[in-house]
Amino acid sequence: MECMAYSLPKKLYKYQPYSVQTLDNLKNRVLWFSKPDQFNDPFDSKIVPSTIEPMSEKDWHAFFKDVQQAAAQAKKALTYHGPDDSFKELVKEGVEKSFQNNVSDFRQRGVACFSAKMDDILMWSHYADGHRGFCLEFDTTYEPFLNARPVKYAETFPTLNAEEVAEVFIRRNPEPQMKFLFTKSGCWEYEQEWRVLHREGGTAYRFEAAALTGIYLGCEMTDVHEEIIVRLLAGSPTHLYEMKPAGTKFEVEPVQIK
Repeated sequence: MECMAYSLPKKLYKYQPYSVQTLDNLKNRVLWFSKPDQFNDPFDSKIVPSTIEPMSEKDWHAFFKDVQQAAAQAKKALTYHGPDDSFKELVKEGVEKSFQNNVSDFRQRGVACFSAKMDDILMWSHYADGHRGFCLEFDTTYEPFLNARPVKYAETFPTLNAEEVAEVFIRRNPEPQMKFLFTKSGCWEYEQEWRVLHREGGTAYRFEAAALTGIYLGCEMTDVHEEIIVRLLAGSPTHLYEMKPAGTKFEVEPVQIK
């Protein structure tokens, strides 16, 4: 099965608007896991029938051998004598059926989204109410952030390779199809997104106070809102920063508030 090699960042960030709900979540150290159908991108986590990547005859023969061994272990007779067209069609139909059986489960999963950066002016505009909100900084050595996986950006929906087809068809493992929850259009690549999954969507997860290592206040946040957040953080180990315009550049940079 395809394994995406990645190095988990030491910190992950979550942009937030300033609202009653986000303040309540901050006060209670709560992280919200949303269902995929609540995302702002209708193509994000869109469930489409699994497509099998083109396989060579060598791949098909190796796959057929695996099916033979699985049938023998299950003490079942394999009626096919080789990877002919009818066998290939059977496999494609089997993968499709497995995918359809798992669609409901995928759509019910909870997803929490983060970024690997806290100084992107577009994300401050889109997700933090035009720089009037704030951004949370999490230590990824804590649960659930240590389970984060990176989003892959592509121009087409994911496909399954030969090894992944074997996982789905022979071993009935739906994990390869989970890549639909970790693949987005390439136009979103600037977000450098990471995701954590939860078995159930619409779930509030309470994290440890020490996991929240920093809060970055937007450069357009009002003084009153800043003071409210400062009061909420009283006695906590969280560091506080204010984002400032970076001179003549179209950038923002953090300045720590003592």
